[in-house]
Amino acid sequence: MRSVLSVLLVLIIYVSSVRGADSFGEEAQPVTATLLADVDAVVPGESFTLGLHLKIKPHWHTYWIHPGVAGMPTSIKIDAPGLKVQPIAWPIPKRMTANGFTSFGYENEVLHLIKVTASKDIQPGQSITLDAKAQWLACKENCVEGKKQFKLQLPVREKANAVNKKLFDLWRSTIPLKADSKAGAKYVAGLKQVTDKQGVPLSQFKVTWKNGKPPAQLAWYPVPIQALAIEKIKLSSAGGITQVAFHAEVFSPEELGDGVIGGVLVFKTSTGQTIGIHTPLRIAKPK
Repeated sequence: MRSVLSVLLVLIIYVSSVRGADSFGEEAQPVTATLLADVDAVVPGESFTLGLHLKIKPHWHTYWIHPGVAGMPTSIKIDAPGLKVQPIAWPIPKRMTANGFTSFGYENEVLHLIKVTASKDIQPGQSITLDAKAQWLACKENCVEGKKQFKLQLPVREKANAVNKKLFDLWRSTIPLKADSKAGAKYVAGLKQVTDKQGVPLSQFKVTWKNGKPPAQLAWYPVPIQALAIEKIKLSSAGGITQVAFHAEVFSPEELGDGVIGGVLVFKTSTGQTIGIHTPLRIAKPK
């Protein structure tokens, strides 16, 4: 009950601190947003990447897919006939603590990547117009809701050239990896959720490290769904294995569905690079 009351208190503080973008002058906006593409043309049947580029003023931050106790994740809706648009691929967030509460998000700058696949039916010589609307929340002492509409036009050609390559490559390197992917296997030899004798998933998972030695800096950022909260996260390592244990507090068992939650295991390599590994887990319904 205490944790629920704490959440309600911080939500009240959060709601009272939110201001609309119109209450700030244009020059005082904490976030500047731009929609970019990594190619100069659309090729029939091929994929490319859009990037929602947010430049954030010092001491402000925007939010990850799971903002923490309060906040709002950045979103973008894209309307583009002839194109299939995938959800945002979220870069590894930064963990931030204020007033005793933890949030997850981005400072200074972030590029949200969106994979797009063109239909084979579009023809070279045409052009594709993307209409997009992005929304975000920027916070410091107060919070400011931001939004912007974009119109991006790209020609349809038989071949495309890469553009904005340095920026896109930089932010692609911050996207969490799948443990069983070729890139993820460079760091992780195995990721497995612990179960009981009946095969019921427990609130624990183990990571076996490729080089037999856990990283010195290690954290886990879960993405709880609406039906539950994740609390009391504990990480312990022995030998080449790290075990992550947590408490899953289910508020609405009827809304738990298949109980699958996401998360990112974040660590630093010996060279100082920050790496994230996806950790899909299943939460058992309370008996």
